[in-house]
Amino acid sequence: MSKHPTEHIRTIALVGQSGSGKTTLAEALLVRAGAIPAPGSVERGTTVCDYQPLEKSVGHSLKMAVASFEPQGANAGHRIHLFDTPGFPDFLGRGRFRHAQCRVGVPAQTRRPITLTLKCRASR
Repeated sequence: MSKHPTEHIRTIALVGQSGSGKTTLAEALLVRAGAIPAPGSVERGTTVCDYQPLEKSVGHSLKMAVASFEPQGANAGHRIHLFDTPGFPDFLGRGRFRHAQCRVGVPAQTRRPITLTLKCRASR
């Protein structure tokens, strides 16, 4: 039996276009939760989520990775399952969290997944 009741388990999928910083965000969340001592770097190939040799050599996620942690503070006693998805169109649709890098506006490859997510009435 799990030490966490179902109502205290959260699953968050980081979904966005390639290069938007999903893996970097995952590293920051893991550090903040105390799950890892320091953030890894996509450029150096030292992230928790991109661990396969090919992912390290190309510098981006090629498959979805899962990392779990237990937050501290106000959310102590919860379990978070974090899905770091590749930035490919295969992962369009029902993401629970949408991370978009919008310094100059919303890129075209981001508008469609957001529209589909809203249409499906998925959490945002």
